[in-house]
Amino acid sequence: MLREGDEDGNDFLDVVAERTVDQLSSGRVTVMRIASDLGAYKRTISKRLTEHGTSFDQLIYDIRKGLAMRYLGYGSVKVKELGFLLSFSTQDRFSADFER
Repeated sequence: MLREGDEDGNDFLDVVAERTVDQLSSGRVTVMRIASDLGAYKRTISKRLTEHGTSFDQLIYDIRKGLAMRYLGYGSVKVKELGFLLSFSTQDRFSADFER
């Protein structure tokens, strides 16, 4: 599952991002859960993300921001609902991250 992909490693990043999006709806997303889902060690996922110039926290931030912008673009999702849809623990936490 953790194939090398193209020379930029996009297959790896795409797989991790896809699994992260899948798990957002189930609640708290962690690198441990993603690693387990992919049959890899947490350290391996973290190391590979670092090799690609990112971290798990940054990847989650980027995914959530992208999804929030998409949901807002649809016009059918209220800002108050976004925190829940993106698995933030509180509305305040969503607001703080989204303003970043």
